[in-house]
Amino acid sequence: MAKEAPSVALGKVIVYGDPNYQYDPAEKEFVRMSGGTEMSTCDILDIQDIQQDRIVTSKYVLPIADAVRSTSNEGIVYSYCASLPYITETAHLAEVEKNTIISQAFLYQGRNTQNGKTSPLVWVLVGVLGLMALIGMFK
Repeated sequence: MAKEAPSVALGKVIVYGDPNYQYDPAEKEFVRMSGGTEMSTCDILDIQDIQQDRIVTSKYVLPIADAVRSTSNEGIVYSYCASLPYITETAHLAEVEKNTIISQAFLYQGRNTQNGKTSPLVWVLVGVLGLMALIGMFK
């Protein structure tokens, strides 16, 4: 029986912030609402990957430059004090990165054509098969 390799903990990310923002279509930006009754939010997430300029978690992709780094018993902790627009944008970046990784997994040589165009070889093969079908019908 093979031994399992121990998983290496890359640390934790703590994202806390103020959700008291609302999108204003006239201003085309998020505006802080005064007197909000909602409390601040806090997400504590495990780090999945650390790249050169960003941290990838299951929910967010966060820039390392915006983090406050601390040390704990469990390793390095990256803290982010963020507003709702920042949190929603980083969640969107995480979705885009996942979709990019999934789409790249299916792009291998011979699988997809460039820009979705059908190659001339396919058209030649369709023509030859059509011609063979017509000849077979009349014999």
